[in-house]
Amino acid sequence: MKIKETTNFSLSGELRDKEQENNFKQYYWEQSKNHYFVSYNICCILLLFAGIFFDYHRIFYWGSANLLTTLRISLVVSGLAMFPFFYRKIVFPKAIEFYGFFLMLFSSTIIIALTLMTHGNSFTLMPGILIMTCSFYIVTPAPLLFAFISSTLLLTHYIIFFNYELVGFNAHVYMCFMLCAINIVLIYIKVIQARSQRSSFLAQEYLKELGQAKDTILSIIGHDLKNPLTIITNRIAILNKSLEKEDIDKSKQQVASIISASENLNHLLQNLLEWAISIKSTIKNQSHSEIQDSCSNAIDFCESYAGEKNISIVKSIAPHSFNFNESMIETVIRNILSNSIKYSYENSKIYVEGKLQGNQYLIRIKDQGVGISNELIKELKDGSNIFSKPGTCGEQGHGLGLRLVFHLLQSHQCEINICSTKEMGSDFSVFLPVS
Repeated sequence: MKIKETTNFSLSGELRDKEQENNFKQYYWEQSKNHYFVSYNICCILLLFAGIFFDYHRIFYWGSANLLTTLRISLVVSGLAMFPFFYRKIVFPKAIEFYGFFLMLFSSTIIIALTLMTHGNSFTLMPGILIMTCSFYIVTPAPLLFAFISSTLLLTHYIIFFNYELVGFNAHVYMCFMLCAINIVLIYIKVIQARSQRSSFLAQEYLKELGQAKDTILSIIGHDLKNPLTIITNRIAILNKSLEKEDIDKSKQQVASIISASENLNHLLQNLLEWAISIKSTIKNQSHSEIQDSCSNAIDFCESYAGEKNISIVKSIAPHSFNFNESMIETVIRNILSNSIKYSYENSKIYVEGKLQGNQYLIRIKDQGVGISNELIKELKDGSNIFSKPGTCGEQGHGLGLRLVFHLLQSHQCEINICSTKEMGSDFSVFLPVS
């Protein structure tokens, strides 16, 4: 998960990404479940007491204070009914937003009924509407749209039904203007509050991902970094003794072993560095590039490794220009290709194909190797795989290459599909969105 820029917020302050917005609501529900119930019920109970204190001192042209009290008590009961319906829910219940909307409309209806019953002769109407409007926007966790509809309903009924002769026409116009201005300010506050809450959530998720990446890297270092270092240390000791005995053949063997271990160590450190860099990258980190250049660079990097096993890399890349992270593409192709070479048999072929396919660009890498089990594919997608099996020529690995591929593609909203048959090879398909 990456921290989104403010342009990825909707006008209401919610996240445009529906999945992230749902994740935020689930997080907020777990952290502030009580707030839903307390905020709505406080507003309902305060409205009840306001009626008890003032309704019985009003002049009603139809209806009665008792009727309004009954409605207010019904509102409180409806608010308390939220507890048995929703409180035990572990997953955020979408219905609670609509239930809250119902309570807001119910409370607005009571105020409208009061105004109609008294023919608009209520000096407490405006402060009552102000208090309720502030409650809709600030106190309750209602979506902006629901708060806007409810408060607009109150504002409209005040403009139409309040008896302006009580204060004079000019004063009524001024108070209507003040209510409109206060609604605009509250809408702004609501949007800022929504963005602030979601930005805080995204920051926490980002920090959580950084922590997970740190743990992953440390576990990989603890498991595999020591192996090539141990080999190098041991081989140097043996090499030193071989040189003392002037055993040239044995010395060459040790030098070859040291070189191999050093290359493995260098590859591991390079992948660790790329992983760390990828944590900071976002889809906005783009550059204009040619897909065929990225593919060619990745293939050239792997040519010497493929040559050691006499493996031919057959490429067919359709040219295409796009704005994307060029280093990300090269890293993905290089790691998939290195994995294919590692698990391919000597004297085999690997096919690299690139072409436009609808609104995506498909990069397909197909080998003739040992294949990948369904269990391993699932572990790679889940990010739970750490260890790596030796290659067809005994090559040792650290299990980070394909994990890095999955991480990079997910962080750039790309897709990857793996089809594999045991002893028949693997087929990697990477789908890049075309803007």
